[in-house]
This record gives sequence, structure tokens and C-alpha cells, in this order.
Amino acid sequence: MLEVNAELIVSRESFETEALIYFDNNGTPEWHKPSECVWSDTTHIHGKFAINAQYSDFKGLFVEELQVPPLDLMMVFNQLLEARLLNLPVSEVKELLKTLNSFLRSEPSPPSPSRILNARVFPVREPSSGNVTLCTSNTQFTLLDRAGPPSRFIEMVRVLDFTLHEFNQLKPLLAWLRLESRYLSRCVKETSRLGDGAHAPISQPYRDLRRKAYALLRYV
Repeated sequence: MLEVNAELIVSRESFETEALIYFDNNGTPEWHKPSECVWSDTTHIHGKFAINAQYSDFKGLFVEELQVPPLDLMMVFNQLLEARLLNLPVSEVKELLKTLNSFLRSEPSPPSPSRILNARVFPVREPSSGNVTLCTSNTQFTLLDRAGPPSRFIEMVRVLDFTLHEFNQLKPLLAWLRLESRYLSRCVKETSRLGDGAHAPISQPYRDLRRKAYALLRYV
């Protein structure tokens, strides 16, 4: 067993020092170290080469033997913190947020969200122009969590640029960020009242509740 472990250590050191992992980068042959690679099929991490597509049948070799790191929460977390430095487009930042959300679903001890809250990683859509820019959480924006009449307010206020379906999926992320108070349903009060127009009698007798009041009140 010791001899096998020794051989494995030597192999790992050789792959790392001599960059022995072959990678086809859009037709260009490249050679990389295990530490320069990542095993991920969901999110692109800048500075890392995702090799799983080219070696899908050899996960055990690369992840367990050669210790190519699989994508994890902290990789995504750190990539978001570097988003501004890397000049990442809005679409890529949104995908990173979705991936972070996926990890948060099963992470019992996530890191503090304070650094993310202070980073320009929130895609905010301006009501006037419709342009989407990356802002910090200090920017006042709303989370669209419901359809119907209240959703019309998105034409007047800044909103986080996700669809209603995406917001439903992003609940773990928004709870971790403590942004739930910005849900549209919590910011807008919906009431119903009679209009100011002229009053007219009910045209259909079967709709007149006065005829049904006694029967209804029997069950109240």
C-alpha cells in the first residue's frame, strides 16, 4: 500500500510540474497542470480549464487520483468577488449567481454574505431605459416575486433582472443575502375599493346578494 501511495504521489507531482494534462482549446492543443483545471459542467471559472467534457469517462482518474478540483461553492463565491476586475458580462454574473444558489441549497455552513453584498454583482434593470448594470446591494432595487397588477411597478422602480420563475428558484440565495424584505409583495400593498363612477342597480337578479343574505349568514 505504501508503495502504491508513493507511486501516486510521484505521478501527481509529475503532472503538476510538467503540465501533462492535454486540453483541446477550440482546436488549439494545450498542456496544463491539475491545479489549472476544474471539473465543472455548469459554470466557467476564469483562469481554470474545465476538462470534464473531454474526459467525461475518467472522472475518477482526474478528480480522485490527480486531484483536479471539482467546482465548489467557494470557487463560485470568489469568482463573483472578482467579477468587476475580470469585467465579466451581466449574463455571466447571472449564471454565477444561479450556480451559487444551487450550492447554497445543500450547504449547511455557508460563508458570510457581506463581501458579496458589497460587490457589484447584482444585475439591476433601470425602469426608464431598461438597461441592466451590475450594482452593489446598496442600490435600491426590488425583487419581482409575483405577477398581476403589482408587477406593473417594475416600470417605475429598479428591479433585479430575473424572471418570476428564476426568482422562485433563487430563494436560497436571496435568503442567504437577507434581501427578502425587497420582495415586491412586501413593498406594495394591494387594496380593492369601489370606483368613483355612478352607482347602478345589479342587472342580474341572481347576482343580488341581498336575496341570499339570510342563507349565507346561517353559516357564519
